[in-house]
Amino acid sequence: MTHDGNEKLVYKTNPNGDENSVPNTTKYAFSDATGQEIKNLFDFADINRYDGRGSNSVTYVSRNDWTGTLKFADPDAGVNQTSQVKLVKTQQMIDDMSAQRDYLPVVSGEYPTYGADNNITLAEMGRRNDDGSLVYAYDDPKWQEFLDQLTWDDYLTLLSDGKRKTNAVDSVSKPMTLDHNGPIGFIHPYRDTGIKNSDNSSWPNDAGWQTWSGIDKQAGHGGLSEIGVDPATKLPNREIYGKQPVQDPDRWKYPTAYPSNPVLAATFNVELIERAGEMVGEDGLWGGYNGIYGTGVNIHRSPYAGRAFEYFSEDGFLSGEMAGHWSRGCQSKGVYVYNKHLALNEQEYGRYGISTFINEQTFREIYLRAFEIPIVQYDAKCIMGALNRVGVQWSSACKALNTDWLRGEAGLSGFVVTDWWESGIMNDTDNTEYYMQLGQIIMAGTDLPDGVLTTEKLDRYRQGGSNENCELAWAMRESAHRIMYTVAHSNAMNGFTVNTRVVTTEPWITGFVNVCVVVTWVLFGVFAISFIVLSVVCKKRKAEQV
Repeated sequence: MTHDGNEKLVYKTNPNGDENSVPNTTKYAFSDATGQEIKNLFDFADINRYDGRGSNSVTYVSRNDWTGTLKFADPDAGVNQTSQVKLVKTQQMIDDMSAQRDYLPVVSGEYPTYGADNNITLAEMGRRNDDGSLVYAYDDPKWQEFLDQLTWDDYLTLLSDGKRKTNAVDSVSKPMTLDHNGPIGFIHPYRDTGIKNSDNSSWPNDAGWQTWSGIDKQAGHGGLSEIGVDPATKLPNREIYGKQPVQDPDRWKYPTAYPSNPVLAATFNVELIERAGEMVGEDGLWGGYNGIYGTGVNIHRSPYAGRAFEYFSEDGFLSGEMAGHWSRGCQSKGVYVYNKHLALNEQEYGRYGISTFINEQTFREIYLRAFEIPIVQYDAKCIMGALNRVGVQWSSACKALNTDWLRGEAGLSGFVVTDWWESGIMNDTDNTEYYMQLGQIIMAGTDLPDGVLTTEKLDRYRQGGSNENCELAWAMRESAHRIMYTVAHSNAMNGFTVNTRVVTTEPWITGFVNVCVVVTWVLFGVFAISFIVLSVVCKKRKAEQV
């Protein structure tokens, strides 16, 4: 030290007991959030404990032996050593990775109830107490009656397509919701419907409610910037109430892009960060967003790591506190957060499927701590997974991570979406070319793909299907439960009453485009056939002339 310290800022403790040498017998064997017993969950991620490690091993840095465990090269002293470890892939590693590509096996048994006529809407389930909490808690039996109404096809529609949204479910009047990227704020204009004319109006007109392009903004409304507000009452001014919308003249402006997370964390000002979250939530409310893919809470192992600008710091506690206050601020506006990327996302271009090995203590104390604090202390609702593997298990298909820890210990009440579902295999029915398998992730506790998948990936598991699996059917029901519960908490339900009904319709432009596509292919086919016939005739005539 170079300066005298302040004794008032020092706290003394004795790990073996108090000042009277009374032993400290407190044990933290149960989760404060859920009461679940805490056990080792991630031995498979520790190369020294993984059953398929073969001859691989690693020496961890230890405070008890700095010189023997922390190695640096020192060319001046002629010391050429490194702390890097080279692992050799074993056959067991290959087999364990490949197993997550497979379809689930047949498991016969009882399936949930489908299509019950209980006349319960999501708006009913979203009713609030005076303190703002839902009348029907997550484990209230009323939710089971509600879920009984969903059909098998409802589950397929909801769980096969989660690209920056959750789909509408007409049978329970659940509206489509809209999510988007934005660890530092939303990135699209408030009223962006995806398609614009040259005069910057939406296509086909400025009164359109929905994009036909299938890209980005896919919600059924454009938020208060489009709906407008009544100048007298300051309340939402929907056309369905028979009033002409008074739209925001700045609805084509971009929301604010806030300072990057390392800058926010450097303030150590949790009140400021919570206010930033509130402003992001206000942008979402105004622009028609219900969820945001953020904030980022991975750890800075290196300033050059992928997405470092999205993450707060190298410290799990600081990152967790910053993310927690940001989450609470954002969710106060009805915009649920997806804190990301769970877990160990540390690079960008090489992140697809890379295996990250780590011991349990380090994983829990640093990396998972940043995710735990926002959930346990600030009720952060949702999570986005990562593209890397934890050990040899893809993070989004890891039950120990997404069920045992995330729900069992941290107590997450919302749902989990994957990181970007590789577009090259969206329609690869057998998924033989990649490591993402929809049935596997739902069984592990992840609820939605960040992509648009064909429904046949799940439909094969229906009762009597080629891969009938009742366990997955119940897991799909629980995923729908989590999604519905989260949406019931969100601004998506603003303006809904128990009598509101959601009916999904197809805008005329969608049908027009589909017809144009069919006509184009037919004309192309006619042209191709004509070209072939003409080529054959010309060759025949040329041969006759010769």
